[in-house]
Amino acid sequence: MKKIFLFIIITITFSIYNVFAQSDKEQNPLNYPYYIYGEQEITGAKTSKLNNIDYKGFASEIPSGGSLSGELDEEEKFKYIFKDVTTNPKINIGNNRLQYWRQIEGTWITDIESGSGISSYRTDNPSTFLLVLDCSNSLGDDFLKVKEGAKTIINGLARASLNGNIKVNIICFSSKAKTQILGFKPLTPENKGILLNFIERQTNDVNATTMYSAINQGIDLQIKTAQNINAKNYEGSHIIIFTDGLDNGSRIEEKQLYAKKDVYNFVKEKIHTTKIKGENLNSWMIVMQGTDIQDSQIDMMKAELKPLASSSSQFIWCDDPSELGEKFSYVAKQLTLRWENLNCTSALNHEGPVCWTYGTPKIEAPAPTPAPTPAPTPKPTIDKHLLLGLNYGLGFCIPLGHFKTGIGIDFAYPISKSFGLGTYLSGGYSFVQWGLLTTIGNYHDKKTAFVGGLGLDACFQDGISFDIRGGVMIKKGFYFMLDLSAGQNVAMTFNVGYNFGSLFSVR
Repeated sequence: MKKIFLFIIITITFSIYNVFAQSDKEQNPLNYPYYIYGEQEITGAKTSKLNNIDYKGFASEIPSGGSLSGELDEEEKFKYIFKDVTTNPKINIGNNRLQYWRQIEGTWITDIESGSGISSYRTDNPSTFLLVLDCSNSLGDDFLKVKEGAKTIINGLARASLNGNIKVNIICFSSKAKTQILGFKPLTPENKGILLNFIERQTNDVNATTMYSAINQGIDLQIKTAQNINAKNYEGSHIIIFTDGLDNGSRIEEKQLYAKKDVYNFVKEKIHTTKIKGENLNSWMIVMQGTDIQDSQIDMMKAELKPLASSSSQFIWCDDPSELGEKFSYVAKQLTLRWENLNCTSALNHEGPVCWTYGTPKIEAPAPTPAPTPAPTPKPTIDKHLLLGLNYGLGFCIPLGHFKTGIGIDFAYPISKSFGLGTYLSGGYSFVQWGLLTTIGNYHDKKTAFVGGLGLDACFQDGISFDIRGGVMIKKGFYFMLDLSAGQNVAMTFNVGYNFGSLFSVR
């Protein structure tokens, strides 16, 4: 028991010490592995300009040394949009926040209230997505996983389509008569619900697979939808196809194609040769073995369906239905990464250097430089204060089933600004507690610090137990500790105290 309590107090002490010690280090945004730097100039009541842009780990369409105009956003901050952002080494920022810094009189200051960089997605350039889903009954209960995977893609695209620039169509096929086509819709927050509901209400009660007819119809609708889109800004046309079997019923009457081989070759050529706004279709295939596919047919199935994907890496084979969610998520991630931009916001009234950072800073010691031997100077002194506190505790003794109260004195001498060592003594009716006390953190400058201790609890009725306590001292001098005694008896006490040590300075 003694070893366990000793291990706990040592672990807590060093963990909290590292946190407070790190907070005391001087930080510089240029020490971070990824940053965007610039010099903000206010050009009007609602406009600004970021000059002399510099990067580390980031790159965008704005070159180093260039400028970028900013505008006032809805949160009354200047916003700068860095488009087509890439990272080196490559990372996926996703929707994580960046840290915002501003330089005032040569000192870097960071705080959330004055602005932050947020990773978001392109919201201006249009594109079209066709989602073609197998809804035949060979899927069985696995059809639920298919629907969840399709919703994953819709949710991923929705983050890239904040103003409806992405248009999505969903086709759910089984037999030709049962095939359902939603039609292309701008992926706005309102239409997102329509798309998800369309997926949710699909059933798989027909044993037929007219996949090639569905793909052919979908591409025709995609071509028609893109006609009214400006080719200069068009991002591309994408098809995501899922099936668990081979086509067994497609015919294309308008082309007088009735045999499966002819239909397959026509659709395959259409996928690879159709250009929309001058760009080839980008096709993905997600495929798994259905209940109507024998093991001996898997190689034939792959050979037939793999050529329908734009590249071998975009043919996704699923060995187990439990992996469907992972496969759909992978495709969704690859598609949405195309639009990763950075929207960086800055304080409305600040002029001068600003910086947005990501990752963990690398603190490097400055290289030593030769200097003449200075004349002896008095060693600087640092004002420190004792911890001399008075506390009151209210607790509960578990085996005896009664409350306990007591008062105590806490004392610690500051060995350094971030560490102090001393003792504590508490007592009440039928018990006495005493032990070692430590402080971790710079409470001398009215900052938050950790207070904790390890000792013994002597109960006149149940003997001696181990005692461990820990808590926090806040800026105003109050401190709060939770005390746990375990051994012959088990008791938990909450202590509130006040430090009068600020009246006593030491060197």
